[in-house]
Amino acid sequence: MISSAFLFQPFMKILIDSIPPFKNHLSEEFELYLLKAFIALKKEKPQVEFCFTTDEFPMVKIPACISAENIIERKYFRGSLLWSGSRFIGLLGKIKPDIFININGIFSGDIKIPQCIWITGIRDNPDKHNKYLIRIEKKLSETIQDVSLIFTESEYYRKKLLQQYPSLQDKIIVVPPAANGGFRRVSWEEKENIKKEYTKGKEYFLIQSRNFSEKDLIDLLKAFSIFKKKQHSNMQCIIAGEKPDKKFLKKMELFKYHDDVIVYTGSDETELRKISSASYACLLSGDMNGFLSAFEMCVPVICEMNEHMHEITGEAVLYTKFRDVEQTANQLISIYKNENLRNELIKKGIKQTQQFSQQNQVMQLWKGIEFVIETKTNIDKMKIQS
Repeated sequence: MISSAFLFQPFMKILIDSIPPFKNHLSEEFELYLLKAFIALKKEKPQVEFCFTTDEFPMVKIPACISAENIIERKYFRGSLLWSGSRFIGLLGKIKPDIFININGIFSGDIKIPQCIWITGIRDNPDKHNKYLIRIEKKLSETIQDVSLIFTESEYYRKKLLQQYPSLQDKIIVVPPAANGGFRRVSWEEKENIKKEYTKGKEYFLIQSRNFSEKDLIDLLKAFSIFKKKQHSNMQCIIAGEKPDKKFLKKMELFKYHDDVIVYTGSDETELRKISSASYACLLSGDMNGFLSAFEMCVPVICEMNEHMHEITGEAVLYTKFRDVEQTANQLISIYKNENLRNELIKKGIKQTQQFSQQNQVMQLWKGIEFVIETKTNIDKMKIQS
């Protein structure tokens, strides 16, 4: 339901500062989550125009299931030092945005338009994003006081922010991730053809390497070796995604069952989706898009317990500690031997995707934008009356 404050605005510009996070401060899957949210909103609300500040557009490789053409106006402005002095003021005067959304989680000074920031739960991963986190923490208290609204991606992190800053009760909107809606369970014939293409017709586990460290990958291979030793199965293991370094590949050759491990690097999103769709189970880490995509394709998932991700994974996955090689091996054995367990996980995964619809994502994002516009309208009325 569009509020009365917005009915009289046939057109709206939203300026999005995407330079800081898209300079390797945040993960690719978080970038994709943000882009999908803006694309979905543009579909629903064509009167909204997005202006991105970025060195290139799109900022990440968009999966084939998402069409960005004619959805987001590709207006972008180069330069990582954009928000400095007169250049910033000049850009605001040129674009004349109604709202400014700062994705790097820092309030951008005294500007005359409402400002929203995006504070991500990725802050819980200090080892990987240390420089980004230090920068955010130094400015957080100041940001909390001045910002119009805060977006974040999970209820868990909203509660965490409220514990630290109770005054934010009415200023945080959760914009959850959304299932793509374009993924599906492949037919038996399709699955057999994919297996013939990649594993000579054999079943396989898939390790999506994007969010695993080299140590994690080694531990996963150790777990797979234990699985092979105990089950005497012809099951294969595919590692797909980012290219492992030469050091890892050399270590992999030392494994007894290395001939049953296949490494596919440089796969685009379309190929990775095809490999995923035919896998017996996926081993994932910290990838909210990956979890929902696997659930949509009816592929069981093994992952670590993570409070931030638990809203997505729920009871639809098998949990393990990847550093605990024996425990991970036992979970591989469980999902291999127990067909009822595997089918139950698939059913629970489908239910999880139903909780994360694109409609809900757009509704929450729009709710935040409406809140900011209505707040500004009320403030302007009070100024006129005074």
